[in-house]
Amino acid sequence: MKNLKINYLVATLILTATFLISCAVIQQPRAYETQTALAVCGFKQKLANTPEKLHKLKELPQRKFTMREHKGTNYYLYANAHQKCLFIGTEKAYQSYQKSEIQKQIVDNNRTANSKNEAAAAAGRVEAFNWAVGDMWVPWMYY
Repeated sequence: MKNLKINYLVATLILTATFLISCAVIQQPRAYETQTALAVCGFKQKLANTPEKLHKLKELPQRKFTMREHKGTNYYLYANAHQKCLFIGTEKAYQSYQKSEIQKQIVDNNRTANSKNEAAAAAGRVEAFNWAVGDMWVPWMYY
């Protein structure tokens, strides 16, 4: 009985660890995509290369945009403490990023719609094939 409880606990810990690792692995490419898009749109990357900078970076909302005003100009900040970097962009860079995200969503939606259409067409071809083959074989089943 005691061994069964220990085995159950070990299995639960392994499953939990596997789940957490898989979540981290899935999020890494997304973070890389976002950071690449930010750089392309004109955001400047600043590294948190000292403990003080890292502490300030961790105080910001993570992987979300925050607007700050400095000398009458709005700047958009995107913090990623896990990667130890901060992206800083102007209004123009932020609008460029937003526009690219909308275009990306349109492309993704079109890709999803095309996949569904292709799947439906393939299902129709299979159904038509089954009907044709079924008709072809029915008379011979009785000999």
